[in-house]
Amino acid sequence: MITIGYAVDQKLAGIVILANSPSGYTEQDSYQVKLLFASLHTSMIKQQKEGELEESRQSLRLILDSTAEGIFG
Repeated sequence: MITIGYAVDQKLAGIVILANSPSGYTEQDSYQVKLLFASLHTSMIKQQKEGELEESRQSLRLILDSTAEGIFG
């Protein structure tokens, strides 16, 4: 079994526990898992931020359209 903490922007982002290898794990395995999960974490945050940005754009568009309609009728 191996327990691996992974960091993103020098902050602990998560902990991964693996226990499916009958022969154990190496330092290289640990390093690869850290890279994989840090990358997955970054991708998930990026996707979340893109969704928030799209919601913000839609909100702004609604406000601008409503303002134009209020001014020009």
